[in-house]
Formats: sequence, C-alpha cells, structure tokens
Amino acid sequence: MKKTIKMILCLALALTMMVGCTVVNVAKAGSVNGKDIPLGVYKYSVKIAEMYLGVMDAEDALTMIAMYDSYTASMVYNAISDILASAPTPAEGEKLWDLSYGETTVGEALKEAVFAELTKLYVAEDMAAEKEIALTEEELASISTAKSSLYGVTGSKSSFDDALGKINLTANQLEDLWVKIMLSNKLAEKHAEENEVAPEAIEAYFNENYMRVKHILVKVGDEGIETLDDAKKKADEILGGLASGGDFEALMNAYSSDVDAEGNINGGEEGYIFKEGDFGNPAFEDASKALAVGDYTKEAVLVTGGSYEGYHIIKRYEMPANYFADNAENLTAVIESTLAADAYEAYIEAEAAESEVVKNESKIKGVKLTVIKD
Repeated sequence: MKKTIKMILCLALALTMMVGCTVVNVAKAGSVNGKDIPLGVYKYSVKIAEMYLGVMDAEDALTMIAMYDSYTASMVYNAISDILASAPTPAEGEKLWDLSYGETTVGEALKEAVFAELTKLYVAEDMAAEKEIALTEEELASISTAKSSLYGVTGSKSSFDDALGKINLTANQLEDLWVKIMLSNKLAEKHAEENEVAPEAIEAYFNENYMRVKHILVKVGDEGIETLDDAKKKADEILGGLASGGDFEALMNAYSSDVDAEGNINGGEEGYIFKEGDFGNPAFEDASKALAVGDYTKEAVLVTGGSYEGYHIIKRYEMPANYFADNAENLTAVIESTLAADAYEAYIEAEAAESEVVKNESKIKGVKLTVIKD
C-alpha cells in the first residue's frame, strides 16, 4: 500500500512538473549569486533597447507595453547609452545590427550591454538587502498601480498577460524587475548620501570637461544646397576662406544655418558651453574636444541625424571669465549628479566583478533581434 501511494505521489509530482513547464518560465539568461535572470526578462529588456535605436513594431502589443514602461526604460537606457551615442549609421543596404562596433557588432554589443546591466541590477538588490534598504508600502503599491495601468495599453489583463507570454515573461516577473530597479535607485541615493562630492571636485570637473565652441553649419535646404555633397562643397569653400585669413565670426554670421527664431546664431554670443554627452552626437563632441582654444576644424565635420545634419566647421573658444562662479548653482547640481552617478556605477561594477555571475551563452545567442525592414 505504501509503495502504491509513493508511486502515485511520484507520478503526480512528475505530471505537475510537466504541466508546470508549460505555464512557468524556467528558461534563464543566466544567474547572479544563485538568483536566476529569467530569459523573458532579458528578452523584454532587449526589446526596449531595440526601441531606443528606432527598431520597433508599433502595432505589436508587447511593443506597446514596452513603450509605456518607464521603469525598465530607464534601466535599459543606462545600459546602452554609449551605443546610442556612438553606433554607426547604416548606409543603403546595410543592417544596423551587423555593423562593426569595436571588436564586435552593434547587435551583439547591445545584447551584451543589456545582460551586464541586469547583472548589476541583481547585485544591487543583494547590496540593498545588506544595507537594510527596502521599498515602502507606498512604493510597492505604486508598482502594482503601474502594472495595472498597463492593462489599458492592451485592452485587458488577459491580453496584457498574453503579450508578455510571447516571450515567456510573466506579470510577476516584470513586477519583480521593477522592484529591483527601484531598489537600485534607492541604493544609489544612499551611496550618494554617504559619499558627498567635494566642492573642489565639482569645479575641477568643470575645468576638465566643459568646453565652449561656435560653429558654421552648412546643411541641406540652405540656399543652393540640395544634397550633402553640395553642403560639403560649400563647407570646403568656407574653410578655404578661413585658410586665407578670413574672420571666423564674419563667415559664421554670413553662412551658418544655426539660427534660432530670434535670429541668434549658435544660441547667442557665448556660443555653446557643454560637456561630452550633452549633445548626444559624438562626431560633433569629439571634434570639439580635440581642438585647442583658438583652433578650428581644418576639415568639415559631418553630423548625421536630427536638425543639425550637415557639415560643421567648429572653433573652440576660451571659457567666459567667471562663468563657473556666475552659474555655480546650476552647474553644481548637474556636475554633482554626474559625479555621484559615476561613483555609484564604479561601486556596483566593482561588486559585480566579485559576484558569482553565470551567463547562459546558448540562450542569449538564441535571442533574435528584430528584423529591420528596408
């Protein structure tokens, strides 16, 4: 009798496991300190990364959910910000995912960056627990409310669950991801409180990283400029004038297309004062950074995408006297936030390097990126 009962229980357990496999996502992208990263969570994060690069199907229910998910979007943006800033632009017939990016491709770099960010998120959760950082009842309630609000995006809870189910992601797993993101944010706040940025570090950062430039923009749509080739030809003519002793300001006032509604060129007399990353355009920023004060780019710089697409002749200027002191309040807030974020990133990366991270290479390799249609 006991043997019979034991056999029945074993059979029931086996059937439960078999049925469970059809409704519970057991596939994982990897693990961090023994905690699994569900493959569905990884796929969902990759989808949002694709959206940042302009690859999406607006009619797809899962895409619609991802579009309204501000929690995961902030995490993913942090993961791929460097790729967004420096990914090459495909030429006609080229596919974005296949383009070279360092020693790999854009597609593989994106997938690797997402996994690395999820790894840090799981590490942050462990560290938050060590520091007794937890979400409040109000914060947990806000997550539940946010999840419920997404039901309206697809029309109902069942359609919401069905959309997530396409990638074997459950609503509970998505909610758990949001909890981890919020815990990471609270840990970052705690780290900033415990590691105050010194005032002298803020001013030093300004002196080392901020630059002031003005530029002459020649773009398609200017008088007589119908193509980028036309823009390049005109920019080269202006460069010839500069090489012959022409005045940069005079040529800028005569030819630059960067004019606002009030008629200000380059936004005003000061020009542009910024740090790397502010423009989100590496071609412009790198060219500016490479210049010594008083120098201009001897070759026109091509910037693609956006309203500033065209050829730029950039000149670097000395910072206005007392600029930091006159703008100390705003600059301090921005720089302090930047330095705190950098310090937290280094802190988490160091902890991640010491953590037990297992990456399921075969599963990640099997994640297909969205096909980019011509």
